[in-house]
Amino acid sequence: MSGDSHTNFNSGGFSAGAAAGSLTVAGAFVGALQAAAQLNAHRWESWNREQLETALDLSEELRRHAYEEREELRVENAKLRMAMRRVTKRRAAAR
Repeated sequence: MSGDSHTNFNSGGFSAGAAAGSLTVAGAFVGALQAAAQLNAHRWESWNREQLETALDLSEELRRHAYEEREELRVENAKLRMAMRRVTKRRAAAR
């Protein structure tokens, strides 16, 4: 049967086209991943040990700074929430 139901839709052809399209997209994705991995591998070739250690130290310092800043903001947020609760309670009591 060349088609299904009254629409004459060819489900076999549609399935084959969908499968071929999926394989094409998957192949392009794998190729992009391989190219990215190769680029990343070559990116560090010209760096010496001292440069790599300095980059790592800077990265760790940035991470530590971001963590400390996030903790400060968390404490400040808690203080603001407590202040908002006090204001809300005072407003409710004033009514």
